[in-house]
Amino acid sequence: FFVCPRRREMRGMEPPRLSLSFLLARAILLLPCAQAVWSPKNEGSKQLETMNFVEEGEGGKSCVRPKLVVGFSTGHVGTTSLGKEFNYRSGACRLKDFEFHFEQNPFKAMEISQWYAKTVEGITTEERETCLAKKLKHFWESDGHTHVVMSHDALYYYRGILEVFPEDQLLFVRVRRDEDEFVSSWMGLTNQTYESHTYKLNPLIHEKEHCVQVKADTWKAMAEEDKARWFAKEVEARWQKLKQEHPNVPMLEVEWSKNQEGSFVEAINTVTTAMGLRPTKNLGDLKQHTGIPANDGEGGKGVSLLSSDSPLIPKGVDIDNACP
Repeated sequence: FFVCPRRREMRGMEPPRLSLSFLLARAILLLPCAQAVWSPKNEGSKQLETMNFVEEGEGGKSCVRPKLVVGFSTGHVGTTSLGKEFNYRSGACRLKDFEFHFEQNPFKAMEISQWYAKTVEGITTEERETCLAKKLKHFWESDGHTHVVMSHDALYYYRGILEVFPEDQLLFVRVRRDEDEFVSSWMGLTNQTYESHTYKLNPLIHEKEHCVQVKADTWKAMAEEDKARWFAKEVEARWQKLKQEHPNVPMLEVEWSKNQEGSFVEAINTVTTAMGLRPTKNLGDLKQHTGIPANDGEGGKGVSLLSSDSPLIPKGVDIDNACP
């Protein structure tokens, strides 16, 4: 079954000559994303693109920072490492001009997963996301920093971000991992149920907004592994839709697998370079969310950042109740 098209990555090959009929057929396939249906089939390789905010100046490299860096992923794909400040150091841009937020307390205080799960008559999820994004924008703009949110709770408000922030202030980062590895990590050693995860999409909530449609009886009968695969395909379908609807938003795509040696380090290098930074020499191993990295002595910060990220929302501001 067709979910959403992906361009294949071709290395060392001459670009194929595409006929007009092929291009027209592909254009037709790009449109009906919302009518896609569930299929557990793994679709193989994905594309890899880069966007670099670092521009050359007269005195060498100069820093042109986005206002907001947003991760777009299922989680369990290395975003913990990508979303922590101690894995970065200054490059063309200064590390002190960045603020990193990874599932920090302000989001938990807003109970954003419960907020997403609410069904409010007459109000779309996009409208509620826009309301939330307006509140966040007010605080993110107040300090002049670039704010980095790589955690996959961004799935709950990315559409609001796209409505509220000017496109040239954004950088969206799509992080993919081998699907089988993602499923294994998502289920965990104890075969964790799909519903037990905090940040997830549910095809039975706001069902008309999903790209990959699943009927209620089908979903209830699906194995936990197939539910995880549905999540991966839904996130990918939403990404393709985002690209179609917002072609001018700066975007970066990276992918990795344990079976491709060095691919995760390469992914981190790509992301840090795009942001005008560099990775630390000793990257923290956070694949189990327990890594304790050390200060590398060259501008990379240490473990204190685990608990001292700057808050997104000042105390006393009730974002959850400010939006329907």
